[in-house]
Amino acid sequence: EMSSSLSEETERDILPWLKIAEDLRKLKLDVELNTPQICVMGDQSSGKSSVLEALSGIPFPRGTGLVTRCPIRIVMKRAEKWSAIVSTSLNP
Repeated sequence: EMSSSLSEETERDILPWLKIAEDLRKLKLDVELNTPQICVMGDQSSGKSSVLEALSGIPFPRGTGLVTRCPIRIVMKRAEKWSAIVSTSLNP
């Protein structure tokens, strides 16, 4: 079950915009239009993975040193059942 920290009112206001952004991605128009995105950058061990985890609810590896040393792209959308598709690519 997907939990939400947003209030129902905020969720009601934001969901239509998220759906538009998802529709633009499906049509591959997000490349030409400025769709909402977040880029997290910082020094090693500065909390980048923690920020992504807090926003997405996806647990990231914990440890010392270089734990998540790779670009990570997360596309989130509302669904009845939580699911994830994971892939790797050498081409951006």
